[in-house]
Amino acid sequence: MSAQPATPPDPAAEIDAAIAELNLRIKEAEYHDDPIGAYLRATVAGIHAQRLMRDDIKASLAAAVDEIKAEIQQVRLPIGKADLNEMVRRAVQEMDLNLSVRALRLQRGVIAGAVVTAVALIAVGWFIADWWRPRTDIAGMTCRDQDGGRVCTVWVTPPSPAKR
Repeated sequence: MSAQPATPPDPAAEIDAAIAELNLRIKEAEYHDDPIGAYLRATVAGIHAQRLMRDDIKASLAAAVDEIKAEIQQVRLPIGKADLNEMVRRAVQEMDLNLSVRALRLQRGVIAGAVVTAVALIAVGWFIADWWRPRTDIAGMTCRDQDGGRVCTVWVTPPSPAKR
């Protein structure tokens, strides 16, 4: 009796399960008015963006392979070693160019994701530090910070004796 190797887990299913768990945590954060929900939404958006970029790279590689197959099918003649080497060189250069473009897009996506994450973390820190409280004065009031709070005063002018 031979031991069967364990089947590796499906990465797509694991990613879907992680996204579902994050969506549940986002709903909990919204229910409790927890500012971490913004960070979690940014994380889910980053996961979706990375998945789209991965699928885009897979599609470009598949298209390059299909193009090479089509070229080989069209020729159907005996190919000399120099011609075969040239065709392989062109295919590799095209794939390299496509991968370079995809890598640049992926790099820009990662940078954009980092910016979104940084903004989300700043927003979370902003809410946690309670900086969102408005510090503006109400019309006609003079306000100042005092003893850890906000003190506002209103100066009222008594009516003139003629209006009494």
